[in-house]
Amino acid sequence: MEKQRVKLYDPGEGGNQSGLRDRNARIVLSLIRRHGSIANAEIARRSGLSAQTVSNIVRSLETDGLLLREEAVKGKVGKPSVPMALNPEGVYALGLNIGRRSAELSLVDFSGHLIDQRSTSYPFPVIEQVFDFLARAQDDIRKAHPGTEG
Repeated sequence: MEKQRVKLYDPGEGGNQSGLRDRNARIVLSLIRRHGSIANAEIARRSGLSAQTVSNIVRSLETDGLLLREEAVKGKVGKPSVPMALNPEGVYALGLNIGRRSAELSLVDFSGHLIDQRSTSYPFPVIEQVFDFLARAQDDIRKAHPGTEG
């Protein structure tokens, strides 16, 4: 009979309350992003976090504008569950893809949906030209979507 091996994880450095809170918030956001709208009880079950911890994190993320409360699901025993979903307007991100023959700057919302995209072509990438494109395209996108600045 083979002995069971125990894995020990060494995080390398100590943690603090703020770092743990941020990590748990990322876990909650990742679950909602992966599974769509989901109730606090289900988040707690899937994440292994306590119901109180999930409730505090969700409340904080909702206050920050990152989550939206959806319609309560009734018809089951007990208190109706309220699914939480990502707020698409909670955060926007710009992403730059630099290729061998072209570059694209994309604006996406918090749900990952493409809002706008600008591109340029070149025979080969020259860093000065790419940075010039980035500055122009970023200004153009911000002018076209003024509510996305942060």
